[in-house]
Amino acid sequence: MLMTGSLKAQGQSAIEVKSAPIKAIVTTLNVGVELIGNDRWSVEVIVDYGHRARLLDLFDQVYGLRLFGKYYLDPGLGADKFYIGPYGKWRHTEDWLDYNGEDQTKLALGVLVGYKYIINERFIIDGSFGIGKTIVSEITTSNSDSTDALSSSIDGTKRIDAVTQLSVGYRFGIFN
Repeated sequence: MLMTGSLKAQGQSAIEVKSAPIKAIVTTLNVGVELIGNDRWSVEVIVDYGHRARLLDLFDQVYGLRLFGKYYLDPGLGADKFYIGPYGKWRHTEDWLDYNGEDQTKLALGVLVGYKYIINERFIIDGSFGIGKTIVSEITTSNSDSTDALSSSIDGTKRIDAVTQLSVGYRFGIFN
């Protein structure tokens, strides 16, 4: 509701739909939708789903949700060029072949930087990198009835979280 009001008040109505084709080939499919509030602010929601190779032929099923807040430092065509902002990530990984019976749920928060290039005012190439901290990491073992919450006992390197994204997409709507 507030986003719609902001778009109308500023004379802008643009939504971008994106996907990361390299990531889709290697690990997971994803679709992102970026809602543009004005030429400097936007929010992107990304849904991930797929499989990840663990060892040579063993796979995990992965699904997740990422939320990027973007502040554009010096936009040219509106909501483009360099940006910074916060990110949140929720990810669930299931042991698909029951290799060790562990499922993991992870929640992380961090800071994001990136660059968006617009071609012909419609086609998007968007690259970003973020680094943050794992807030919650919970492992459920299906071989027993116990759930081990590891948020306080994760070693230092596992607390670090990172996101990378190289997306292509299309901008729908008008941008004044």
